Amino acid sequence: MDKSGNKIIWQPGELIYSCGDETDGAFLVMSGHVDLYTSEGLKLNRIGESEMFGETSIILRRPRTVTARAGEYEVSAIRFTPNHILSLIRRSKALGAIIKKTNIRLIDSNKQSQELSEDLEALIKIIESGSDINNQMLAMLKKMKKNLKTLNFLD
Repeated sequence: MDKSGNKIIWQPGELIYSCGDETDGAFLVMSGHVDLYTSEGLKLNRIGESEMFGETSIILRRPRTVTARAGEYEVSAIRFTPNHILSLIRRSKALGAIIKKTNIRLIDSNKQSQELSEDLEALIKIIESGSDINNQMLAMLKKMKKNLKTLNFLD
């Protein structure tokens, strides 16, 4: 990671932060993309140019809820301090409430995605050990898994 003022550059595949880390800021992506993962490794999202990440832990005042890693190309971003983000939110109580509720819903959605992924993997393992009818169910579940990959929920 190269820091010069507020600009940060991450190399391809570089770990930006891990789930559970304390926050040191939020980041606006200027070029490249960043992948976000649950603590168990489920890919949740890809953040691209002109998108922000890392704000949730600041807004909700808790450790990082996801792991962030630079994509396959160099990523440049602008870092915003926690104080800067919080001052923006304090300027409008209504907007601050909307943003906080949206972030809470996002965390819940991330948890549901992880649970769905785990359930799908468990079902596949059960069915792989079964009979012919199970083979049909297995094919269906593998198709579902492929669809989740297409939606970028799985790597």
